[in-house]
Amino acid sequence: PYGLNVNQPSMKSGYIPARLRQARLETALTDEAIREQVQNLIQEVANYYYEILLAQHMVNTQREALVSAEAQLRMVSEKRKQETATDYDVLRAQVDVATYRAKMIAEQNSVDTNRVTMLKNMGVSQDSEITFSDKLEFIPMRPVFERAVELASSNRPDLRQAELTASME
Repeated sequence: PYGLNVNQPSMKSGYIPARLRQARLETALTDEAIREQVQNLIQEVANYYYEILLAQHMVNTQREALVSAEAQLRMVSEKRKQETATDYDVLRAQVDVATYRAKMIAEQNSVDTNRVTMLKNMGVSQDSEITFSDKLEFIPMRPVFERAVELASSNRPDLRQAELTASME
């Protein structure tokens, strides 16, 4: 006299579209994560490139200072022979030569270290011959806040990832 019918749909109608939407969002999130890694790598290589340019400029500056200090040392040594300069003056000139030589070596080490790191990040051999031909130039600019926000929104994968994560939630 009593009957019971149990019906179970083979697919939950609301479940599949939600999972498909989640899969699309996760795909977009993964794409943005890859884009972020690529942008970070490009930024790192560019930073090392400009660090190398700066260090090369500093090597040249220190080399010029060293040449000047060596000339000063020769001049003070001659004055010492003529007894118009003291031993302290000669010592001070020698210290200047040693200081500028050490600074030049440190800057050259910076060039070499940054070059090796840049080539490693690029995934090329450290024996590769590269020429740093750009010049460091300062170009003053006044950023417009609205334009900066617009650029950040379109070019920053981490912002897009946050937006996608919020959509998924």
